[in-house]
Amino acid sequence: MTPVSPVLAALGVLAHFLPGLTRPDLYFAVTVDPRFRRTDAGRRILLRYRSILWAFVIAAIALIPLIGQWALAIELAGFACSLADAHHRTLHYAEPGGTAIEVDLAAPEEHFPVGPLIVLLPLAILALLALWASRHWGQLPQRIPVHWGLHGADRWITRTPAGIYWMLGVDALLSIGLVVMAWGIFHWSKRASSGGARGAAERRYRRRSAQLLLLITFFPPAQAAIALLQPKHPGLWIALGSVPVVIFLVILIRYRQGGGDRAPDSCWKLGAIYYNPADPSIFIPKRFGIGYTVNFGNVRSWILLALILAPAICLGFFIK
Repeated sequence: MTPVSPVLAALGVLAHFLPGLTRPDLYFAVTVDPRFRRTDAGRRILLRYRSILWAFVIAAIALIPLIGQWALAIELAGFACSLADAHHRTLHYAEPGGTAIEVDLAAPEEHFPVGPLIVLLPLAILALLALWASRHWGQLPQRIPVHWGLHGADRWITRTPAGIYWMLGVDALLSIGLVVMAWGIFHWSKRASSGGARGAAERRYRRRSAQLLLLITFFPPAQAAIALLQPKHPGLWIALGSVPVVIFLVILIRYRQGGGDRAPDSCWKLGAIYYNPADPSIFIPKRFGIGYTVNFGNVRSWILLALILAPAICLGFFIK
């Protein structure tokens, strides 16, 4: 078994159980009676979803010797197909009253979960790495690894001022972009929920989602530190750094989506893409999966995505 096979199998297991991680009144991104998933029709839809999913997972694993890591694309395509099919079939059982919007006007004011010092810490780490690189230039290898796969380093930059300082600059922009996304979850998403325990659950879910993004802001400087400082066993350091993220994901699974949105089911395309030009929100809780997604019907969402992705795309010109 190649090292890619366990990864594909693990992703398949995660996708297998994802339908059970949503609120009872959501099923494949469709508003339904909370009891629907336990009906014969609900079980048939779930069985079909999992059958399609695992057919693609098995095919992807079988094709690894021929196409290598590109097998992941086959598995992702299978996941998209199985979700789209289940979403389409579940729409026939949608609750007629599932399009009403409830806004919790009595909800208490929410504050950003951390202070400015924590937000600026990743940038401070990158600044220190830039200073260290300038003073230890001769100790750096000619080819500096910047990405590691299952078989070790697979992407490099050359030891040039443009390559190193551009890498650090891109990492800084990525950290800033993640902070903006965390801030946006608080200020660019509508608080659509009922009051009481359900509203409190939604606020807790929003806070944990923002905290997860803020935790991930430390990944770009951590990657830069591994690239420049060249520690032994970089894969071990990457794995250790992933532990807090896994813990936060488990917490989000525990809280699920809280209050969630009450947008029309028709705004959720293929069960995963939210498109609603009438909604001024940029971020909205996912109906299938964990965390938040963007409103692709809002022009500001596209601008935000472009600003976040542009630095990473530019870095590709320096990676060999």
